Amino acid sequence: MKAFGAVAEDMERSNRDVLTITDMVRQNVDIVVGAVNQIERISGVVEENVQISQNTKLASANMAEITCKLLELVEQ
Repeated sequence: MKAFGAVAEDMERSNRDVLTITDMVRQNVDIVVGAVNQIERISGVVEENVQISQNTKLASANMAEITCKLLELVEQ
C-alpha cells in the first residue's frame, strides 16, 4: 500500500511538472508570436520607407531634368 501511495505521489508531482512546463511553453509561444508580429510591423514600415525613397528619387530626377531645361532656356 505504501508503494502505491508513493507511486501516486510521484504521478501527481509529474503531472504538476508537466503543467508547469506546458505553461512555460505557452508563455514562450506568446513571446515568439509577439516578436513575429513586431517584426512584421517593422517590415511593413521598411517597405513603406523603400517606396517613399523610390518616389523621392523619381521626384528628384524629374526636378533635375526640369532644372536643366530651365537653365537651357535662361542661357538662350
